[in-house]
Amino acid sequence: MPDLRLISENRKRINYHDYEAVFAAGGCFLFADQLYKRLGYTPRGIRAGHGPKRLSHVWGQRKVGDCEGIDIRGFHCEKLLVRLAVGDQDVKIEDVEVEEVRMMITEKEYPAELEMELRALADRIFETHERFRKAQPLDEGLYGQFVKDIEDARDSTKSEPSGNRNPMTRDGNGCQ
Repeated sequence: MPDLRLISENRKRINYHDYEAVFAAGGCFLFADQLYKRLGYTPRGIRAGHGPKRLSHVWGQRKVGDCEGIDIRGFHCEKLLVRLAVGDQDVKIEDVEVEEVRMMITEKEYPAELEMELRALADRIFETHERFRKAQPLDEGLYGQFVKDIEDARDSTKSEPSGNRNPMTRDGNGCQ
């Protein structure tokens, strides 16, 4: 049986647009799972407050070995994420298996519609909010075109006589 208080609190927080409270107070597992599913971020976390075997807060890590993590608060040093979650407690940061994160989600017994809504909300947050802009994967096609355009521009200026060239314009005559 789902925790009715969990459902009502999440509904209230969603209605008030208090997304930090949604995803920092229990919903971090859903947020981290969406980061893994959508962007391939490695789940990381801590075990504190709920016993040494239970996760208390999780986040995503873009690159293995990076000390920066991402949760609902944005990109921060992992030590700051820990401090925001548990204060000055001395806890170990560890890699977390995706299956364990999903087990924690299952244990919360979210009704299917609420879980879908929370996942969609997490997606919308890290797709649109400015503090998550850095989380977006680089579009390799656009990047490749950008590099090609730079190389083409560089090659075209090599063939022009140096006296007619203005680096601020394409044709050296003030035309863009």
